[in-house]
Amino acid sequence: MQIINLTKITDQNKGRLLIKTFLQGKSESTLRAYQSDLESFQDFCGCRSLYDSARLLIESPHGQANLLALNFKTDMQTKGLKPTTINRRLSSLRSLVQLANTLGIVPWKLEIKNDPVEAYRDVSGPGLSNFMKMIAVNWKQQNQQKAIRDYAILRLLHDLGLRRSSVVN
Repeated sequence: MQIINLTKITDQNKGRLLIKTFLQGKSESTLRAYQSDLESFQDFCGCRSLYDSARLLIESPHGQANLLALNFKTDMQTKGLKPTTINRRLSSLRSLVQLANTLGIVPWKLEIKNDPVEAYRDVSGPGLSNFMKMIAVNWKQQNQQKAIRDYAILRLLHDLGLRRSSVVN
């Protein structure tokens, strides 16, 4: 493993080093998510590369960096993005700045708070009494093979808490 002396890194390369270090060792899905979030920030800033947008953020004083992140948040809200998307993107920026702080590149952290997220649907399930009614109705089917299969499906959904798509797959 190569040891990097941060004091010898030029300002031009700080963004590149930060992004490379931030993305290394991540799983493929995490990498895609972070990449997408950082590209959104890059587009917002009007920068030509992820490195330039990272540099813009970390070279800003504490207050200006928070203002930049707040403006990014407001822009996403104005575009009608869901709070979960906004929060994930802000979390990516906070993680990037946290790494910069850990590496001694910046002495501050982003302090922009997440949007509150509202549950948009009830996922509590039918309850035990309704589940038992479904089991009883299931055994009244004419086709016993189908009844056995449906019973197994109901038990997977209820007992293991699997989603329908998991059972189908």
